Amino acid sequence: MSERSDERADYEYDRRREERAEEQAEMFAKPLSPDVFTLLRLFENHRGIDRPQNWYDLKQNYHGQLDDPASRECWTASRLNRALDEAEGAGLIEYSDKWMITTKGLEARKAETVRRTKA
Repeated sequence: MSERSDERADYEYDRRREERAEEQAEMFAKPLSPDVFTLLRLFENHRGIDRPQNWYDLKQNYHGQLDDPASRECWTASRLNRALDEAEGAGLIEYSDKWMITTKGLEARKAETVRRTKA
């Protein structure tokens, strides 16, 4: 009886591992839009800690500072809303009392960073 349960556990482990590999391959194959990638980067503070943000915090951040420090371009309301809708639709962020990045968002941000560094 225990051999059968061990086989079942091994099967479940392998199945989950394959699903995880497929998800990661999908993340690497499908790049994030520049606005969504920038939005995901705005959740991280200067110490590398992800913090919840409200709409005004995200809007007032100079999103261009991540790529060009001289940039002083802010989000427009419509551009921010489009990025929020796209990221929320993909399950990368969620809203409770503030916007927060999800674990899927963290993985997508990491995968996109790796993809851009390799390119």
